[in-house]
Amino acid sequence: MSLLLKLLLLLLPTCALSSVTTLTADNFAAEVASSPKYLIKFYAEWCGHCKRMAPTYAEVGDSMAETYETDQVKVGKVDGANERAISSRFGLTGFPALYLVDGWHVHPYKGSRTKDDLVLFAKGGYKSVEPMSFVSSPFGPLGYAKGTMMGVGNMLLDCYEWLVGMGLPKALAGGIMCVCGMFGSVIWVVMFAYMTSGREEKRVKHD
Repeated sequence: MSLLLKLLLLLLPTCALSSVTTLTADNFAAEVASSPKYLIKFYAEWCGHCKRMAPTYAEVGDSMAETYETDQVKVGKVDGANERAISSRFGLTGFPALYLVDGWHVHPYKGSRTKDDLVLFAKGGYKSVEPMSFVSSPFGPLGYAKGTMMGVGNMLLDCYEWLVGMGLPKALAGGIMCVCGMFGSVIWVVMFAYMTSGREEKRVKHD
C-alpha cells in the first residue's frame, strides 16, 4: 500500500461531516431560521472548560441529529471570542455558554455539562427554564441593536485599516470613518425601528 493511500485512510475519519454546525456572522441568521429549534454553544479557543466539553458536545450533536425528525433540534457552536457581533447579542459573561433557541424564545442553560443533561434539555427540558425577555433577547430590540453596533464597528475598523494601508494619514482616515459611522447609524436606527416594530406585531399575533 502506498504512503499516500495510507495517509488518506488516516485522514478520512476527520473528514466526516460534523453534526455540530459552526455558526458565523455570515450564516447565523439563515441557519437558526432553518430549524424550529437550535441548541447553541458559545466557546473560546483559550477556554479550558470549552476544550474539555468539546467531545461531549459533539456527542450531543450526534444524538440530536439521529432524532431530528421527531425533536426538530439542530446543534451549533459559535466562536464567541471572534464572532463578537453574535456574542454581543446574547450578552455573554463567560464561556462556555449554552442557549436553546425556540422561535423568538431563547432559554439559557444552567445545568451540568454532561451529554444526558444536555440532550434532556434540548429535547424539552428547556421549557421549564424562563426564557430571556423579548426586549433583551438576541432577537429583540436590544439584541439586534448590540449586534448591529458591533458589526458596524468591526466593519469601520477594517475600512480604517485599509485606508491607512493605502497610504492615507491616520487622522484623515479616522475622520472619514467617524462621518461614515454617524451617517450609517442614522440609517440603521430607522431601518431597525421599522423592522422590529413589524416583527413585534407578528410575534404578538403568533403568541
